[in-house]
Amino acid sequence: MTFIKKIWQKLKEYKESFFTINQTKLTGFSRNLMILFFLTSLWLIASGINSSIRELKAPQNRYGYSCIELISHPIDIFSFEEYRHEYFGDSKECKELETRYYLVKNDLQIQSNIKQIHLLEEKLSSTSYKINRLKNEYNGMLLEKISKQEKNNSILHANAQNAKEKLRKLKTLKKDLQAKIANLKDPLNYPKIQDFMLYIDHHKKSIQDGFAKSKKYFILKKSAKIFAFLIPIWLLFYLLSKRFEKEKQYIFAQLSFYVTSAAALYGLIELVRLIYYIIPKVFLSKLIAFFTSHNMIIILNILGIIFFLALFGLIINIIQKNHEKKKKAQNIQKNRLLKGRCLECNAIIDKEDEFCSFCGSATKKECHSCHTKIEKTALFCPKCGEKSKEA
Repeated sequence: MTFIKKIWQKLKEYKESFFTINQTKLTGFSRNLMILFFLTSLWLIASGINSSIRELKAPQNRYGYSCIELISHPIDIFSFEEYRHEYFGDSKECKELETRYYLVKNDLQIQSNIKQIHLLEEKLSSTSYKINRLKNEYNGMLLEKISKQEKNNSILHANAQNAKEKLRKLKTLKKDLQAKIANLKDPLNYPKIQDFMLYIDHHKKSIQDGFAKSKKYFILKKSAKIFAFLIPIWLLFYLLSKRFEKEKQYIFAQLSFYVTSAAALYGLIELVRLIYYIIPKVFLSKLIAFFTSHNMIIILNILGIIFFLALFGLIINIIQKNHEKKKKAQNIQKNRLLKGRCLECNAIIDKEDEFCSFCGSATKKECHSCHTKIEKTALFCPKCGEKSKEA
């Protein structure tokens, strides 16, 4: 719980630092302007990232969606319909696949057969509908026959005498249509389609491997481009913020800090994405399966403990160093106050002075409870005993 509280405190301090300049909180309007500037920084950096990675050649440019689709799904005559839109990419294998694809697609006999199949399927659908309708109406036909209903007065499309013969003819027609459609669809009846399928069988693995490799290097190149764009921005504005802070240009220092925060945010997102890619779930599942199959669960547990030991040890170490650094800074300030010196420039000042006569920094702050002027580093108000925000 203490660790969580420390993390939460750090986040609160970071949030407070966003809207505090030289230990003075910003007004509501200034806060809104700062937020607007931060959002603008995020937008500008995002635009820069998009521009920097735009020149990268995506895997889909080398291995187009049509190329991947054709090697991933079963080939039939409908794979070569006229209305399909294709993009094969510019890799050697996909370009060859494209050439062979259009040799089949431009075959007039194949296109004629595709149209014929669609007409036959429409006719088959109509025949199936007639068969179902005839079956549904058969009970009504029997009732008309029993009641000796005249044919001219019947609302049905057939009668009990000829329904059986009609049904037989419709079923025969349906079987003939199904046979014709199956024959026209069969790839074995088309030598060009057979050659096309043979080419896919021979080159399927090389295309899949090439696409996977292209995706892998694209992700790494993309991350390298993003970091190459973000790191100089982060470094430049970090140095600028320190420079402005040194020159007591606190507003510009804070604005520079916002830019470094925006760059760091994008960098963190990209780092998490890259780690997730480098150590994917598939790899972890295979690793766990390997240790499990070899009865080496204890090694897996030890590795897990070592990982979390290193992770938590690193976090705790950083927190402790920051705490010690803060404590040391507080002791320095305390010693300077006891010696009657300025907290910023170490110049000698009078106890009553509210500002240093050498650097102009504030030596007092206002108690948020009773509004008495107290020492800048005081943790409690000497007049009302109220705890200060720093405490």
